[in-house]
Amino acid sequence: MPTTRHAPPVAATSADITADRLAEVVLPQLPPNMQNIFCALVIGPGAPLRRLDVLECFVYQHGLRHMGEVEHGRALVGLGGMTS
Repeated sequence: MPTTRHAPPVAATSADITADRLAEVVLPQLPPNMQNIFCALVIGPGAPLRRLDVLECFVYQHGLRHMGEVEHGRALVGLGGMTS
């Protein structure tokens, strides 16, 4: 029977998210193909990528993209924006 690989467990509660945990380094620095992304501007050249950076950059930016999609869809049907 093949074995199933599972992703590591996600923090169960906000109590699991500590300042030390957010300060953990995920990558010593961004790879060359990621030097022109928003997160590279936030952390600076050659800086390590921490868990907090991932939350601030990737999750936040991803949410903003969806907000733009929602506003575009609303505009297509004649509704006003949600962020202005």
